[in-house]
Parts: sequence; structure tokens; C-alpha cells
Amino acid sequence: MESVKGNAPREGRARRAKGTDAESEDITFRRELKKVRQHLKSTDDDPALRWLYCHAPPGIKHYMNFFMDNSLCPHPAYAMISALFLMQSLFGRQVVGPHQNRMNLWLLFLAPTESGKGDIFKLAKYALKEIGAMRTDNRVPLSPSIPHAERRFGSAEGLWWLLAEKKQVIWADPEFGQTLGRLIAAQNGTHDSHIKGAIIDAYDGAEEETIQPTHYSQRNKNAEKMPPLHFPFFSIVGTGVPENLKKITADASEEGLLNRFLVVAVEEAPDGDGALGDYAPLPDRFLKWLQREHVVKALTRFFQGELVGGDFYQPITLPCYDGINEDWQENRRYGAAMARKNPGVWGRFAQKILKLATIYAMADNGCITREGFMWARNFVLWTIRDFERQFQAQGGGAENEMDALGRAFLSVFDAPSLKGREPLPMKVFSQYSRKWAACKDRSTRWRVLEALMDDGLIKEENGGFRRLRD
Repeated sequence: MESVKGNAPREGRARRAKGTDAESEDITFRRELKKVRQHLKSTDDDPALRWLYCHAPPGIKHYMNFFMDNSLCPHPAYAMISALFLMQSLFGRQVVGPHQNRMNLWLLFLAPTESGKGDIFKLAKYALKEIGAMRTDNRVPLSPSIPHAERRFGSAEGLWWLLAEKKQVIWADPEFGQTLGRLIAAQNGTHDSHIKGAIIDAYDGAEEETIQPTHYSQRNKNAEKMPPLHFPFFSIVGTGVPENLKKITADASEEGLLNRFLVVAVEEAPDGDGALGDYAPLPDRFLKWLQREHVVKALTRFFQGELVGGDFYQPITLPCYDGINEDWQENRRYGAAMARKNPGVWGRFAQKILKLATIYAMADNGCITREGFMWARNFVLWTIRDFERQFQAQGGGAENEMDALGRAFLSVFDAPSLKGREPLPMKVFSQYSRKWAACKDRSTRWRVLEALMDDGLIKEENGGFRRLRD
């Protein structure tokens, strides 16, 4: 067949008739692409966060776009934490991953005051209500498995009673940064130490099929009234400010509570360019994801609660890819090696990856894939490396004030925007570390610098300082 010159469409572009469904879909795609590019502007200085945003599974990515369109202070990191809160709320008790891992991924989000952290909870709860309203076959709104947003518990026993009633509890606390420091430093026998022991037991108990009342009630007189807990699910999603890290000492950071959290820290508040008003409807792409078979199956259990199986309830076991054990063992060894230097930050590295990979699977196709495992690994690495730097910048994990100042000074060298700019002038350290800037005593600063130079960690060069790395 002879081709007619000038009539052939350009290569790679299909000819569309004006007004067709194909053209309408193309316009919608272009609008969404423009929005995504706007959302990614705040990740220009954070390529790791940009990669995570672009490679997120459908359920997380489409919700993040919804968050960015409706938040007063849109930022991809805020949207990511809100999405993980939503996924745990929907599927937390319903599924189990490899090595009996549940998706009770404890999250602590640190950002400056008045930076819009409250939207993390507000928009996720709004989405939950919207999803519940769509379930026309179930008139009971999000009960009995509603994520119980509780800012504090009167007692450890109160937490267990709440779990017995709700089966799934997510402690959503906008001031948890302060609470965490208090729990970590709690002395044995105090009220806070009992709360700390209870939440640690609840964290580990997510992998247990049944917890008997004589165990969680400390064998007191109320044990006969308490029901056994069948696959209880307890998680924490909290927010705070970076300064909350100052109260965490070296001994406290190693005692096992801090490393159960995946900490995401943002140094600067996002631009508040959002608009006041009603939230927009959930996007069509998110609604299509809700209709996937594995999501519908899990949501049916979520909305019907114990009516599905009562005491015979069993979570959904997710299929895994071949080779997940090898990948897990490799990351377990890596995490163990890193935790020798900083156990409070690097502890439970591989466990966090598995929990996050389970969340990824439910936000994707219901299977734990290697793609999902690697996304989870990159996410955990991104959070830990940034948190480790901020932890030191605030003087967290220090044995004394001199040690805290030394950690704060060294943390500046790890700031992404300062890579390749050494030697750094002295004024930079006050700009990048509030802990160092707060120290006005020149003699104290100089003693810290002398100690770092004597230890072979830094050297003075051309009026500035250079980090001596291993």
C-alpha cells in the first residue's frame, strides 16, 4: 500500500478524533501530570523523597495526590506519612506478611511548629469517612474496627481493655514527640513505665494469635472479666518537633523503645500555599484502586469487623516472591552492623522493611514483590539516614552537654545541601544546627572543637573545618 505524503501521523502519536473518549482521557492525564510536577517541586533538594513519590504503589500515590491538593501546607513527606496512617487504618488487622509480620509500623513525624502537621490525621480520617459512606451494604460506620485516635491512656490496663473492645487501636497523637521522650526516660515503677511496657507488649503481641487475659492483666483481680485478645493490632502514629529529641540521652536511646519507631524528620516548614475550604472528593484513580479484588476482600473484613468470623477470625496471608528470605537476611545483617554504633536509630531495620513491604503490597496488587521490598528498603534508609543526622544535630543520644554539642557540630557535615563544600566556615554550623547556635559561650565551643580535633574527627583548614571520615 502506498503511503500518502503528509497524511501519516507522527511516530508514537495515535490519531484521535476531536471529542472522543481517548482525547478526554489524554486531557485528564495531562492535567494530573501537571499537578504531579507541581507536587514534586518541594522535593528538588531531596532526590530520595522524589524517587519514593514517583515509585509509590497506586493506593499510596493517588492518596498522596489527594493530600497535596487539599492540605493547607502540602509537602510529599507529610502526604507519605498520612498515606501510611490510612493504610494501617484500613488493613492493619486484616493481613499478615512474611515471618508473621503485621503492618503495625510505628511512625513519628517531626517538623517545625505551625507547619501543618495536623493535616496528616485530618485528611486520612476524612478519607476513612468517605470510604465508609461508599459501603452502602453496611450501615454501621467504621465500627468496631475504627482506628481509635487516642491522645493518652489513663493506665496500661486501660489500653488492654480498649484493645479487647476495638481489636484494632492506632494511637494518633499530635504531641507524641513530647510523650516519647517522657516514656523513654521513665523510671521503673512509675505510671509512664507501665504505659511503656504495655505498648511494647502490644507491639510484639501483633504477631500472636491469642493473648490470654492473665498475661496482659498482670494476673490481677480483673483477669476473670477480661476476654482473650485474638490477633490484636496496636500501632502509633505521632507528630512532634525536632527539639523533642534533645531529651533522649545515650542510655535511653538504647533501651528498645525508640528503635521501634520509623522517624521522619523535616527541617523546614512547607509553604502554606493551600486554600481554606471543603475537601475535594477522593480522586477517581484512588476509587478504582479501592475496587481491586484484594482491597475489597480486606475492606469487607474491616467494615464488618468480628461479624465475619468471631473467634475463628484469621488474617489474610499475603503471597511473597521467591528470594525474599535471602533479601531479608542480607538486610538483617546490614541493619545489625549499623545498629552497633547507633542502636536507637538503626535497630529493627529489617523488621521495618517487612512491615512497610506489607503495606506496599496492599496498596499495590496484594502480593509482596521484590519491587515493593526494595521500595520499602529505600524508604527506611531515607528516613533513618536523615533522622540520624537530625538526632545528632539536636544533641540526642549524648552522654553529656559536651558530647551533645560535638554531635550537633558533626551533623552539619552530613547536610545534603553542604555536600562537596568543605571546608565549612564557622557561621554555617550555627545556621544548620540550633543546638550549636544556642551555645553562646566561646570557650565551651572551642573546648568541643579541640576534643573533636584530638579525636581525629575534624581538622581546621583555610579558616573553616573539614570532616575526617573513615
